[in-house]
Amino acid sequence: MVDAKHTNLHGSAIAQGARGMVQFVTQYQHADGRKRIRVTTTCRSWADMATQQPNIAYGFDQVSFCFFLTWLCEGSFTVFGVSKADL
Repeated sequence: MVDAKHTNLHGSAIAQGARGMVQFVTQYQHADGRKRIRVTTTCRSWADMATQQPNIAYGFDQVSFCFFLTWLCEGSFTVFGVSKADL
């Protein structure tokens, strides 16, 4: 996670209201034996934690987070180099 007062990967300042994307790529083996890949992409406006906390709170999807956390804890997976055994 990058703080709003820092720069992006190209060294440019991040403007308030700029759009940022997060992409999750999930690979799994289906019951029929075939490997499948799912890609989920979301886009949000950039917000400064110090001045725009209400905007951040309004954009927080609790149901999706609970689902993701449950999936993360229950599945056989590796996310960001962390396997279930490491949790």
